[in-house]
Amino acid sequence: GRGGAGMSKEFAQMAARQAAMREALKKKQKELQERGKGQDKGLQDMIEDMEKTETELVNKTLNNQTIQRQDQILTRLLESEKAERERKEDEERKSTAAREQQNEMPPALKEYIKKRQAEIEQYQKVSPNLKPYYKNLVEEYFKTLKGGR
Repeated sequence: GRGGAGMSKEFAQMAARQAAMREALKKKQKELQERGKGQDKGLQDMIEDMEKTETELVNKTLNNQTIQRQDQILTRLLESEKAERERKEDEERKSTAAREQQNEMPPALKEYIKKRQAEIEQYQKVSPNLKPYYKNLVEEYFKTLKGGR
């Protein structure tokens, strides 16, 4: 029951808020692209839906589709916010867990490595009379055994 001037002012304010939200989404999309996250199809769809709603607000043609579109935009924004929050929590959890864990070699494995090293040294000490070419190959083989661990 308000006059036409009051309604026009309200439509203009709603359109301005819609445009501000759309620009914020465009800024977020650009920021994601700069960070290498790629093109987010859902974000682009929301921006297009907001442009349609903004056009309808400027033309003062509100209908059920406009309201449904706004509800869908709100739902997608909330889902996106929740997903981003969970992603941040996952990154934090991953980074701290790796620092706290210490890798220790089991005693049985240490003993095996010592025995293996002793065998390699024994073979190196008891070197058969080989031609220089084969002697170099054997030395390279032992180097790879030592460096392979």
